[in-house]
Amino acid sequence: RFWLPPSDGRFDCPANERIQGKIASDYVWPKLQSLSHNNTCANGCIFVTHSTGDLIARHILDNQKRWLENAGLTPLNIVATVDFAGAGGGSELADIAINAAEGGGAGNLTLRQALSLWLGMVPTTGNTGVLNDLKVANARQLSATPDSRVPRVRIVGDSSDFWGLTAGFL
Repeated sequence: RFWLPPSDGRFDCPANERIQGKIASDYVWPKLQSLSHNNTCANGCIFVTHSTGDLIARHILDNQKRWLENAGLTPLNIVATVDFAGAGGGSELADIAINAAEGGGAGNLTLRQALSLWLGMVPTTGNTGVLNDLKVANARQLSATPDSRVPRVRIVGDSSDFWGLTAGFL
């Protein structure tokens, strides 16, 4: 509620898709085109992200200039990002969720059920989408050598969801 009224736009992406797949092509790309056409960032834009948005913002920062120039559009003037509880470096919880989704046996079945309480869904190979990108190794490969010099302010907290169990994984 706080950020939306003063904002000029919003990126919403589904969790069951991959960043370099449909998130980039079907959700990010149309928004980038719109921001460029409308000269929204001519005086500078600040991206405000939460959780996975940090990783998506890194992907945008690394690619938007090339994408927009190749389409004959003006790149965005992104002057900073503010990342709340960013997952740009990946999350061990995503590693556990993917391993549970892909693994068999009673242990993984029990883990899938426990994860469903936190995620709101039972993780399976067909619905883990962006969780694959949030695996630590994958997140760090998505933007392995960022050359963007955009200042990034990262805000983290010291709290834990799910009966105090998630802090050790996040």
